[in-house]
Amino acid sequence: MANATDYFPASQPKCYPNESVSFSVQASDVTAYQWYEKTSATANWQALNEGGDYSGVNSSTLQINAVGQEFDGYVYRCELMGSHCLVYSEQALLTVLPTPQASLTVQQLMACPQSAIAVPVSATGITELKAFELSIGFNPDAMIFSGIQNLNPQLASATAEVFGTPEPHIKISWSTSNPIILTDENLFELGFEYADAAHDF
Repeated sequence: MANATDYFPASQPKCYPNESVSFSVQASDVTAYQWYEKTSATANWQALNEGGDYSGVNSSTLQINAVGQEFDGYVYRCELMGSHCLVYSEQALLTVLPTPQASLTVQQLMACPQSAIAVPVSATGITELKAFELSIGFNPDAMIFSGIQNLNPQLASATAEVFGTPEPHIKISWSTSNPIILTDENLFELGFEYADAAHDF
């Protein structure tokens, strides 16, 4: 007999397209596993085969690779076979979120000779943000990058590096294990010092 300790699939219930998700069950005295998928409320359960989008179909953990938007609303369950009986786990719903539509704004400013300048960078409509990498070009003959300042507290671990090739640019990177939301907020300011002459940004 299969003795259940957790027949409820532990899952990542939400993801974005092209991410991977997994579902798991825990039980003792299990001799075989088989994962099933149902693509709609009226569809029949279909046994999954190893390969392609799926791995671990005959194990306690099912992984779905590079989830497509069409997977939204799919339901999964696991068949557990024991020495004398067969049981099914509870069902788990997969939600695939729409690809977020977000905007990033780098304000255009004029720098005057002998003055420092702070260029605001803001964002709107960003949800479930886990990481970003921004590349922002600038003219090193006009201004010298002095660093990022007035950093949004949610982005406290962000880093900035200056590269000279292929074109001079600043790369700002950030990542976290706990997604954040930036609905309409300033991200940070790019600080510059005067180098030679006034230029537009």
